[in-house]
Amino acid sequence: MTWNRRVGLVGATGALAALAMALAAGAYPGAAKNLIVNGSAEQGQASPNGYDVVAEIPGWTRKGGFTVVSYGAADFPGVQDSAAFGGGKSFFAGGPANAGSNVTQSIDVSSKRALIDAGKAKARLSGYLGGYGGQDDSLTATATYLGQSGARLGTIRIGPVSAAERKLATGLMKKTATGTIAKKTRTIRVTLGATRTSGSYNDGYADNLSLTIGR
Repeated sequence: MTWNRRVGLVGATGALAALAMALAAGAYPGAAKNLIVNGSAEQGQASPNGYDVVAEIPGWTRKGGFTVVSYGAADFPGVQDSAAFGGGKSFFAGGPANAGSNVTQSIDVSSKRALIDAGKAKARLSGYLGGYGGQDDSLTATATYLGQSGARLGTIRIGPVSAAERKLATGLMKKTATGTIAKKTRTIRVTLGATRTSGSYNDGYADNLSLTIGR
């Protein structure tokens, strides 16, 4: 990466940031429970410079050099970016020296089978996605509905966020998708996939991922 002056993408601070963190965690009264484990990248270690691939990412199975980075690392989103939306201390990144990397986790939703099989269950996938400066490296979050045998029944996804959409600024933007969960779904597999288009670092970023189920 080459040096690039950052411009913040969102401006809420203080109480609004705290509220955003509570909503992302499903902790606010009346909020649906977030089914994603460690969607905020706060569990486990984070790379202080962005160029270390952390030993493990709790809750996720990794492929490639996908990692977790501390806000404020040089040439990455800063602590002011995190404070604007309640991003905490760290975020997900595609990682060094790879063109494509990802993490996945599988969520058992069999306890919701009555609602799902009646065609009344709706999924809401949300998170903050972004990248670096004028580069189009990006990250896409996908929730795949799987049947009892593992057959794919459908998907919803958020991202990618282009450099133009970010106005060539380093940072993250809120994205949300909703959809009816396919009947006979028993597991939802969440995948965070980062793609590099230029440079040596895979600058697809994500934070505060949430998946909830409601009517």
